[in-house]
Amino acid sequence: MLLLTSRDTGRWVLPKGWAEERLTGPQLAAKEAFEEGGLLGEVATEAFGSYCYVKRLKQGGSMRCVVDAFVMRVERELDEWPERHQRRRQWFSLRDAAGAVAEPELAALLLKLATLVERPLRQGPASVLSPPECRSNPAMTSITARLVRKAAPHG
Repeated sequence: MLLLTSRDTGRWVLPKGWAEERLTGPQLAAKEAFEEGGLLGEVATEAFGSYCYVKRLKQGGSMRCVVDAFVMRVERELDEWPERHQRRRQWFSLRDAAGAVAEPELAALLLKLATLVERPLRQGPASVLSPPECRSNPAMTSITARLVRKAAPHG
């Protein structure tokens, strides 16, 4: 699991961005994974799950955001990418990634994914990890996310 540092606080996060009308969830997930982490690969067509977090706004206050998370089979990790000077990236086991992130709902989602990836093959593949290629190499599985809606500002 690849995590990145956020630009503002340096905490470990998933690549994510504001929803864009012209992009589907998987397209936006692929775009953010490239821009923020220099990752190229195949993104699942369906979200694996979702989580909420509180976004701190530059002008003060905060906003509750809902994020859909997509599994990506990473095929290439680039040495140069748009935000390489603004972030660090690091590979974690899924369980270690769950311990590294600050958002409790994201940690729970990563632990759920870890349980599915660790499931013995005799029990069959985890259907939520489609397409099948995402199940074939769990060591190179990453999640990327997109912001799907903004909740009312609070704080």
